[in-house]
Amino acid sequence: MVFTDKNGSGSIDNTEILGETHYYPFGKAFDGAWYNDATAGKYRYLYNGKELSEEFDLNFYDYGARWLDPGMGSWWEVDPASEKYFGDSPYNYVHNNPVNAKDPDGRLVVFVNGQKNTAQALRDYWEGFDSAVMKRLNDNNAQYYDGSLGGWANTVGGSIFTGMGNNLSASNRYKAGNEKGFGDAAGLIAGLARDKNGNITETIKIITHSMGGVYGSGFLAGLKKYLKNNPELEKQVKISLVAHFDPFQGSDITTDPNVFTMQFMHQFGLTADGGKRNESDSFWWLANEKVNGTDYFEQSSTEMGHGIGSFFENIGTLQEGSYIWNSAAWECQNCK
Repeated sequence: MVFTDKNGSGSIDNTEILGETHYYPFGKAFDGAWYNDATAGKYRYLYNGKELSEEFDLNFYDYGARWLDPGMGSWWEVDPASEKYFGDSPYNYVHNNPVNAKDPDGRLVVFVNGQKNTAQALRDYWEGFDSAVMKRLNDNNAQYYDGSLGGWANTVGGSIFTGMGNNLSASNRYKAGNEKGFGDAAGLIAGLARDKNGNITETIKIITHSMGGVYGSGFLAGLKKYLKNNPELEKQVKISLVAHFDPFQGSDITTDPNVFTMQFMHQFGLTADGGKRNESDSFWWLANEKVNGTDYFEQSSTEMGHGIGSFFENIGTLQEGSYIWNSAAWECQNCK
């Protein structure tokens, strides 16, 4: 179902439905005279909320690092967890049970973007950086969150345009991330891979850029709060990495001592002794603060860019933390 609040009333009725699509179990759309107006045709996020790519008339769904063919009901790439499930084809989608399962063999990397054009799609923001990160971490299931709370429209108009607090406030971004992390936790955890006994076998990684850093730290806290409220899940779910790339207002980021945390910055961010650069330095205000309590910190002495595309060379350094369960919580073994 595709709909919009055309009259600005804050609620939706059946006169504001733009499109209706019915699917076969693996995502192929039914043929038929379902209602669709011209606007609905521009909406590409359909089955399971994934983007439908109609290039070359292939009609594949983009799941991040791989493509689902809804006609065949299978991936076009071998599942990285296929060796755990010898009874299934390595190209199978959800053990051939799409009615009751949602990509259980996928992995999860949470990407939180920074300032963006308001209309820009969340995945487009990353310019291929996300795919390279997933390849590095051998993870193929991405979730995207907007750490800028609506982008430039928010910066200029705040709640007038986006309904959220102004994104220049670190506390607003932390609060939004915290609420989203707690609210989405059940769904995210339900999608993690499990072994044949139902035990969760995957970890959660959080990758942030610029404004997304503070939002991401709130998101982490929200996830941890949910897990603390659900102890039967807490001992199964490991949040194994948080990596901040040029975080805006980095000193406002709250690190978790039991989650391996990395920070990457470029030359304009800090002076050699760790202090802030002078205002006369280029872009000093974008990312001039070090995150307290990081386990790994790297600052380029030559790179001056702030955009996420200027950090490709750092992807090879990403690593997950090492953890043991101490009967009460996951304890990081290589955190400082």
